[in-house]
Amino acid sequence: MGCSIFKCCKIRTDSKIALKEKQSSFVLINQDKKVVSEIAFDGCTEYSYSGKRCDFILYLKDLAKPSLVFIELKGNNLLKAIKQIEESIEYFNSFASEKKYAYSITSKSPISSSDIQNEKMRLRKKNIIFDTKNRLMEKNYNEH
Repeated sequence: MGCSIFKCCKIRTDSKIALKEKQSSFVLINQDKKVVSEIAFDGCTEYSYSGKRCDFILYLKDLAKPSLVFIELKGNNLLKAIKQIEESIEYFNSFASEKKYAYSITSKSPISSSDIQNEKMRLRKKNIIFDTKNRLMEKNYNEH
C-alpha cells in the first residue's frame, strides 16, 4: 500500500519532510528515510468529497502499526481546524486499524490552553491523538 491507494499522492523519503502554508509549518523528521505517502487532500479535485478537508495526510506504513497523520495548517481558528481534521478522518474511516494522529499548526494562539486540553481529551475518546502548536511543529517519524 502507499500512493497506489491514494489520490493526489507522492512518495517521500526525505530526511525532513516539510509542509508549509503561509506562516505555519509542519516538519516530519525521517532520519531513516522511510517511505512516507504524502496526500495533498485539500484542493485535490480527484476525491469526490465535498466536506471540510485538512491540508495534508501522511501515511506511515513502516511501523509496527501503520499510521495516518492528518495535518491542518491554519491562521488562528483552531476550532475550524479541528472540524476540518475530524471530517477528513471520517472520510478515511476505511483505514480503521491505522493509528490516527492529528496536528494543527496555527500562526497565532487561537484559544485558551484549557480549551485546547478539552479538545485533546474529546478527540482522544475518538482514538485520535491530537496536538497543536504555533508556527512550527516538528515530529519524529518514530513517534507515531
